[in-house]
Amino acid sequence: MKIMNCICRILKNKPVICGIIALIICSIPGSPAAAGKISLTEADNRRAVEINAGDDLEVILTGNPTTGYVWESVEADQVILPSRGGYKYTPASAMVGSAGQFVFSFRAAAAGETPLRIVYRRPFEKSAAPLKFFEVLVRIK
Repeated sequence: MKIMNCICRILKNKPVICGIIALIICSIPGSPAAAGKISLTEADNRRAVEINAGDDLEVILTGNPTTGYVWESVEADQVILPSRGGYKYTPASAMVGSAGQFVFSFRAAAAGETPLRIVYRRPFEKSAAPLKFFEVLVRIK
């Protein structure tokens, strides 16, 4: 976008030309301006999804940490689909014990294919099977 700002400063009296240049830059695959954001929910469980390198991928899952259960990311190729940190939890209401949303964020860093698996379990029950799971096959082009 620095290039775009420089060009627009040079062509400050030519807004149509700046607009055309912005469209061209945004359409270049892999350009930060061309990156998109893809959101998945539990409805996407067990699907294959195709995204572009540079895209952001977020997974939004419902859960209730007051029960001891949390969603944990357990599988993804960190080279091509690195996590952008842990999850962010937002309660649905201010009421104690209410459920909410866990949001996991990833960045499509390179072309390839990886399973993405997130499980809903109590972290302190290491030998217990997860209560639920979310799994997609992510194809990055």
